[in-house]
Amino acid sequence: MERAEPVGDLDPYDPLRLRGEDHRQDISLKKTYAWGLLILVGSQLFIADAVFGAYAWAGEHWHLDPAVIQVWLATTLVELIGVVTVVTRYLFPRRDQAVV
Repeated sequence: MERAEPVGDLDPYDPLRLRGEDHRQDISLKKTYAWGLLILVGSQLFIADAVFGAYAWAGEHWHLDPAVIQVWLATTLVELIGVVTVVTRYLFPRRDQAVV
């Protein structure tokens, strides 16, 4: 537990305190961003699978060309892989690269 200090005794430009606060905010933002994207990607995948299942089960009533559903599912897969790749590279940068 941290000891409370009077506000007048704190240096607002203390680089260690600012760096620690920035690090805490960065971790919190990354966590929120990751969970939000996980929920969005998961729901999009669920909806795409549900539509694909409905099309496979009773698709003859839709009169859709099979190429339409193939392109839709392919773009969904590419989008999911792209989002996961970008988020993963941002949240977990390579250790051999300098952090800015």
